[in-house]
Amino acid sequence: MKKVLIAVGDRNYTEILCDAFDKHTSLFTLANQEVLHRRYLEEIVDLETPDILIIHDRYLESSFAEQVDRDNELLAYIRQCRIQYDNQMRIVFLCERPTKDPYLSTLVSVGIMDIFNQNTIDLDQFIQQLSEPPKFSQVEKYLSTTIPLFAAKQEEERLELEKQKDKEKKEKTVRPVKVVEKKVIQKVVEKKVVQKVVEKKVVQKVVQKNVIKRDYNIHVHNNTEKVIGIPVKRKTVLVGSPSARNGSSFVSHLLARNIARTGISVSYMESPLTTPYTYDRFFGTQYAPNYRGLFQELIMEYKIPNQTSEWTKDGVQIICQNPTSDYEAPNDISLETFIKVLYSSDALINIIDIGTSWDKEITKDLLDIADIALMVVTPDVPLLQQLEESPKLKSIIQSEKLHFIGNRFSEGITNNPLIKDLLAEKLILTLPSFIDTDVFQAQYQGVFLNDQKDYPLKISNLFSPITELLLPKEVLTNKTKGGFLRSIFHKKISIQKSNQEAKQNNEVFK
Repeated sequence: MKKVLIAVGDRNYTEILCDAFDKHTSLFTLANQEVLHRRYLEEIVDLETPDILIIHDRYLESSFAEQVDRDNELLAYIRQCRIQYDNQMRIVFLCERPTKDPYLSTLVSVGIMDIFNQNTIDLDQFIQQLSEPPKFSQVEKYLSTTIPLFAAKQEEERLELEKQKDKEKKEKTVRPVKVVEKKVIQKVVEKKVVQKVVEKKVVQKVVQKNVIKRDYNIHVHNNTEKVIGIPVKRKTVLVGSPSARNGSSFVSHLLARNIARTGISVSYMESPLTTPYTYDRFFGTQYAPNYRGLFQELIMEYKIPNQTSEWTKDGVQIICQNPTSDYEAPNDISLETFIKVLYSSDALINIIDIGTSWDKEITKDLLDIADIALMVVTPDVPLLQQLEESPKLKSIIQSEKLHFIGNRFSEGITNNPLIKDLLAEKLILTLPSFIDTDVFQAQYQGVFLNDQKDYPLKISNLFSPITELLLPKEVLTNKTKGGFLRSIFHKKISIQKSNQEAKQNNEVFK
């Protein structure tokens, strides 16, 4: 039986993991304590001496504020554990990072063989993996194609040789005379290890890179996915403003994070025709320093070594422009390029932020393929009157897909005769003027306003008219029954199961 110490730092998350392990008491036993802050990690590990240590790099609090310092702190402790405990303690690393994040490659190079980098986890697969010996094949995908790959394979070879040495020691104790036979066995094992390094792994990695990354072979998936047995259709949302500073990006970010909190996969796509904003808004230089958007790669038609186009922030897949790289906004972009980027995302809900680019030809094409179009307006009388007078916006406003969102609208403004006359029945929702210090603090921390204190439920209620159009009622009902983290695990498990098993899972989590 293996003793498990959970160092996740979030009680809801910990409770979900505890429930999963409690179903397998013949395999696992839980430590008496849990770790809520990194400063207590070493002390509790020494006290509990677990066989398995589960760490979450984001939820486990740190005394450091900068991400680089937090990463170095955790890496230093993991190295210390590998030296002190070697293979006696298995470290499981939970995070929300891109597959090609260099930090994950570094973890593999120091011998971490259990990494879960998605915001959704299949608990059955999770338990199954931990019940079996660690396998290098489960983390090979996180390696870069350079130095860390060699280092990780050296680690695997070292572990293999150590196992052989342990075996030899036992044989020496029982039959000390057969020295010659023992040497022959050791020689054969070493030969197998070398052959494995040369032939099996490297070739497979190169083939995958050529097929998926270099040529951008886009495969359009089915438009329907089942979540807890509920069909959820893939949908595209177009968001923009008639003029600058009306808040299309602000609203897009709120909507994306609000959908992510339901457990439904969502992507935010910043139009390459707009001035880059999102990368700096969410501290891209700190959390995704090697990020280069797909639009940039397709438009510039070349790749830069060691750069990635994957970035997920709090459950939202972000596709934006990195203003620090060699990028200049084009005057226009082809629909073909936009479609390639759109379908490179496996998210069910894709939000495209076009800014003020309503007059572009590509916007007309995007409006045709979008399920919903949202135009964000503010209570500025001259700008509102221009909506009615602008020939460029006339056909767009008349579209049945278009809805208005009133940003910084009070109740008095909403009930004004001018607003009722101009926006009529197309005003789907209004947002109040949020407290300036709260908005500023969210920007200062590089996080979504949705996650600030007292805002999750408030924003969820404000955006309910839109989420009701995008998501089945059953999904929204399930969200209200349980916590956010519980709904993530619940949904992920049920996707993979038959109807009868899914029903059993529903009963467990009620």
